[in-house]
Amino acid sequence: LDASVIRDDHHFYIDAMLDAKARLFLLKLGDLLVNHHALLVKEDIFFLYLDEVKSLLENPLDMTELIEKRKKEHAAHEQMSNLPRYFGVPEPAHLKEAEKYMGAIEENDDNSEHSIKGLASSSGTYTGKVKVISNTKEFYKLEKGDVLVCKTTTPLWTTLFQTAGAVITDAGGILSHSAIIAREYEIPAVVGTKISTNKLKDGDIVMVDGTNGIVTLLNE
Repeated sequence: LDASVIRDDHHFYIDAMLDAKARLFLLKLGDLLVNHHALLVKEDIFFLYLDEVKSLLENPLDMTELIEKRKKEHAAHEQMSNLPRYFGVPEPAHLKEAEKYMGAIEENDDNSEHSIKGLASSSGTYTGKVKVISNTKEFYKLEKGDVLVCKTTTPLWTTLFQTAGAVITDAGGILSHSAIIAREYEIPAVVGTKISTNKLKDGDIVMVDGTNGIVTLLNE
């Protein structure tokens, strides 16, 4: 029986490729709207809603003022750390079920000054130095044996797992990308802590207990 591992590739073809094709199409529309003086540059189309784009194609108007406003809002939103985790008032049972897959909805009541609780996702213990990685531009910071601390990971982050000694994430459950890849690389992982990127900083020394889902801060 012939077989092929396509898990990481499937994310590219199903998730990324659709967006990539749509992006090329939208950039063509952006060029058209630049020619009609509705936009300054074609990439500005990504700061508009679909109904606004449709309206502009029928009746081009100068949207530069609105787009500048949205760019500033976007930059501000990128700096927000306490985004709402859900809307409405879910039942406690629903929250408990969601935590299995999404990680902590609220900070664990058992957390302390030196201890963070999360989901036990890849067994084993490891003690090492923290590196908080916020985005792909910071990949260079991670050195061999560092503890990777991040909000979550995607297939693009897989290369870091051969360098990291352990992994801690804010979001994600036991079936998240972070948890699965950590198990494959046989490094301890505690995921879904909600607060790791806020509480931990570069250079902190932590013990990651992936068997029990506990991160212990060991700084003097």
